[in-house]
Amino acid sequence: MAPPEIRTISNFRDVGGAATRGGRRVRRGLLYRSGHLGSASAEELAALAGLGIRTVIDFRGAQDLEGDGAGRLPPGARLVRLPMSDPAAGGDIRDLLYRADAVGLERVLGGGGAERMMRAAAAGLVTDRCAEFGALLRGLAGAHPLPALMHCSAGKDRTGWAASLLLLVLGASEDDVIEHYLLSNDYRREENEQLLASPRDGLQPEWIRPFLEVRAEYAHAALAAAAERFGNFDAYVEVGLGVDAPTRERLASRLLE
Repeated sequence: MAPPEIRTISNFRDVGGAATRGGRRVRRGLLYRSGHLGSASAEELAALAGLGIRTVIDFRGAQDLEGDGAGRLPPGARLVRLPMSDPAAGGDIRDLLYRADAVGLERVLGGGGAERMMRAAAAGLVTDRCAEFGALLRGLAGAHPLPALMHCSAGKDRTGWAASLLLLVLGASEDDVIEHYLLSNDYRREENEQLLASPRDGLQPEWIRPFLEVRAEYAHAALAAAAERFGNFDAYVEVGLGVDAPTRERLASRLLE
């Protein structure tokens, strides 16, 4: 769980701990993940500094910054921006949730529509954001001082794929990667239930639950997209992301015990 000093930074946790196929383990205390830092208190920033955070990687785009706030940095940390749109709150989805009438919402989100949108969004992160995720891996292989914290708005979709991608590249099993991915539902449970308890008029809570949660189906959609577009996961990393074998070796040397 998150340190007790970190109360308002959503979904904060360590990416480390997973075993890998090579018999090594992803080191703890080097890479963290979370939601945005827009509401972080001075005490929480001090707690992040106490963890040694030297790099904060922000995946949010302009619309997120407008809604969340620009975010604050722990003392001594540098900011790296890799902006991409939020698949759970992109323009079309945001318009639906805040502007569409109840009939339109039911037509699009009901009957599994919301889940289909999120599966497509998870696949789109893989196929449409190769430049950003390639830059992330290359940076973590050498340019970014560690420990690092990576985040988006809720810390579950863009950050979820970033963590899944990194763990897979380091040799963690798909089962362990998906288990780590699904922990967002535990870390965000109270926050999600509060949001579901007071939806706007005409919006059924179960229509928006798929946007607030992560599901194994979303992870499988992402993995399938990598295989379908590039042939297999390794080809996705090498060809799609432009991350070669020496870069993967540097990642392993930095992040594996």
